[in-house]
Amino acid sequence: MAKVEYDTEAFAFQQIIARDIYGVRQLALLHQAQSEREQWRDDERAGYRANLRLRDQMKDLPAGCPLYQAYHGFVRNVIAAAFGGKIAYANRPKWRVHLAHTCSVSAWHCDAQVTRRSDQLTVWVPFVDVEGGCTMHVETGYGRGDFIPVTLRYGQALIFDGGYLAHGSVRNHTNTTRVSMDLRFACHHSTTAIFERLREARPFPLPTF
Repeated sequence: MAKVEYDTEAFAFQQIIARDIYGVRQLALLHQAQSEREQWRDDERAGYRANLRLRDQMKDLPAGCPLYQAYHGFVRNVIAAAFGGKIAYANRPKWRVHLAHTCSVSAWHCDAQVTRRSDQLTVWVPFVDVEGGCTMHVETGYGRGDFIPVTLRYGQALIFDGGYLAHGSVRNHTNTTRVSMDLRFACHHSTTAIFERLREARPFPLPTF
């Protein structure tokens, strides 16, 4: 796993999402602007549905909007630049919302179980400071199942082998709403240098899909 830094003025995800999509001043306090917030404490299904509804507001935006412009600029100038300048990546990332005081939004999983790809890395980018219950939890080694919270501040991203390192979330017992994105990318021109090292580190056979 590796943390990378980026310029939040050049790629102003937090400001764009707070201002243009949700109309709030502080993205981490998004839950305070939602009328159902008291119900979430007692109804896990209501909380889960609220997270999905808010997530979909980003997913359905037009491709040329400021958020997607920031996304592509971030991938080209931050992620691709760290891997030789040329990568293959998703045109649209996965957007996530985990409201304060709501249930887990992601069971433990490995991305390759869904993507069926062994040649990709995962980039996880929170748009607020995250730790404890409001962040993603990742096992410390392949197959260990010892999930620990990832601590990042806004302006940092995590690159990790999400295809085969299990990860997910727990109940968000904090007073912070986490808004984030994740994407997967491949770097075929340097597969031997990067991905073969990952395969060698995996202590169990690759799954057959």
